Amino acid sequence: MQKMTNDLRTRQVYVVDDDKHLLGAVRMGSVVELLFPFDAILQLNDSPYVAYIPKTGAKTAADLMISPPVRVTEETTLGQMAGLLMKEGINEVPVVDEHEHLIGQVNMYEAINAYLATERGHLAD
Repeated sequence: MQKMTNDLRTRQVYVVDDDKHLLGAVRMGSVVELLFPFDAILQLNDSPYVAYIPKTGAKTAADLMISPPVRVTEETTLGQMAGLLMKEGINEVPVVDEHEHLIGQVNMYEAINAYLATERGHLAD
């Protein structure tokens, strides 16, 4: 947990096996729900409370992780990635190679900056 919170930009932590194959993702929101389960439930006026109760007993990353996680490859376009981020309601996504090895992550701010840089390049043409 300490390592997860060292970088304040962290939104997800990725779980990999010994060969760096992406197994899952633990969203920081799930960690908050684990640490403060009753506060999380009280904030949800009309959502089903039952979905949050199992997280109170989580002991390992596997108990919290989403598997298989949403992911992209280096070939994923900015538009595809933006659609995925919006559809899934997430702020970042892991990047995998053709063998499903985790090679990085991209967050929404990096995607926006890349898009703006591309647009500026088109304007200069």
